[in-house]
Order: sequence, then C-alpha cells, then structure tokens
Amino acid sequence: MFSHVMLGSSNRAKARQFYDATMGALGHGPGQDFGKSDWWMTREGALGIGEPIDGAPCSHGNGSTIGFKAQ
Repeated sequence: MFSHVMLGSSNRAKARQFYDATMGALGHGPGQDFGKSDWWMTREGALGIGEPIDGAPCSHGNGSTIGFKAQ
C-alpha cells in the first residue's frame, strides 16, 4: 500500500542512530544519507527522516509525508 513514509526530525543524527538500530533489529541495513534526509530502503517500501523542507520547526506532522503505491 505505501511506497514510503517520511518523518520530520530536528536532530537527524539522533534519529538516524535510533532508526539504524530499529531497522537493524528488523533485518534491514543502515540508512543512507541523501543530503537533507536519510533513507532506509526495503523491498516493501522506504522510511525517510529529515528536517521539514519548508524550514519551519518539526511539529506534529510538519515534515511528515506518506507515499502510496500506485500503478
């Protein structure tokens, strides 16, 4: 259903450390740095962490994106 989920973070280094450990426990490799965001790619979809692109502080959804799989 989902192609990806993007979560906002005001501390990418700390978030990357957390999600590297979490995704590792789930059998996935470490995240990849794509400049302004980090991504964990799997066959089922992807998880991204980054600061909101509008420059505003992270909040209850600012910086979050959900992508749906579609043909």
